[in-house]
Amino acid sequence: MENRLNYNSYGFRFKGDYQDKVAGLNAMGFELQQSQEYKWHGLNRGENDVFIFQYTTNGYGIIQIEDKTFNLEKGEAFFVKVPSNHCYYLPHNSNEWEFLYFTIYGDEVSRLFNIIVNTYGNIFKLPLHSKPIKHIIETLEKVDTIGINHGYDASSCAYAFIMKCLEYFEYGYQHSDDFPLSITKAINFIEKHYQEDISLDDIVKVSNLSKYHFTRQFKKSL
Repeated sequence: MENRLNYNSYGFRFKGDYQDKVAGLNAMGFELQQSQEYKWHGLNRGENDVFIFQYTTNGYGIIQIEDKTFNLEKGEAFFVKVPSNHCYYLPHNSNEWEFLYFTIYGDEVSRLFNIIVNTYGNIFKLPLHSKPIKHIIETLEKVDTIGINHGYDASSCAYAFIMKCLEYFEYGYQHSDDFPLSITKAINFIEKHYQEDISLDDIVKVSNLSKYHFTRQFKKSL
């Protein structure tokens, strides 16, 4: 993130059959939880037939899915359906859990969600620059600036997200190590220092390239 997002949460309620049949945007946000009272159980919620994607940006939390327990550290995400037998929470040995979340619904979302979890599971490790995470960040920035004002826009955002997930899981892993070393150094620097006021000059210095060659190579790679 070039500029740090503000903590905020958004819910959406738009009319339109296409949202139920294809994809709809239910809620999204960027949160910091520091209380051990933070706990959600997938069988004890009011929502029905929604799909929650949550990505850890700092600290860590825990999710239990059926009889398995997973620590969720920086760069790790879960994707679950509500209702289902899962529970995620801030454990007593964690001071904070900072995360992005994106909640969607719809018949086509359900079909594609099942493909993803049946093939790749419910837990993922993604870099901050991966397309699914960039889409969440960009959508939050859009909501902060101009908003999402009708169902078609919300549906488009929801469908684009799950397609970016499929694209990343099918192709992103294969190419994650194919970047030039200079770009890998820059990406690592950005991921470690995104909360600070870093500049292009700071990133270029890490890459050991001239600004011209760096920007050209960065655009070509990403």
